[in-house]
Amino acid sequence: MESTLVKEISCEGSADHREVFLTGMRCSACDRVAFPRQAYGCEQCGGTEGLEALDIPAKGVIVASALVHLHVRPEPAVPFAVASVRLDAGPMVRAILGELGLKPGARVKGVIEPATHVEKGLKAALRFARAES
Repeated sequence: MESTLVKEISCEGSADHREVFLTGMRCSACDRVAFPRQAYGCEQCGGTEGLEALDIPAKGVIVASALVHLHVRPEPAVPFAVASVRLDAGPMVRAILGELGLKPGARVKGVIEPATHVEKGLKAALRFARAES
């Protein structure tokens, strides 16, 4: 099973136009899309056969968010916002927002940013930023 959860792919032949994908899965029995990909079975029907890898576009809508003012670690620096994002493909993910002030209902897209600190080999971080309309 592939261990990479996030990948960035150039689109339309331009290095300036990149799209982020999350490595998830689709259950062939019930068509459920889930993230992250795992081998334990479908979270909807429980099936363990036919769990297919799927590149899920990191695009969706903020469902809820919280502004963090106190944080036990030095990074990310406070204040920062954490959000639950309903991806267009269906799964819900939680991630740090790339900017403050984004509210529920806002369209966002995944972006890859350099890691501000190195922890367990982390070189880049997934954030969600305002999507262009």
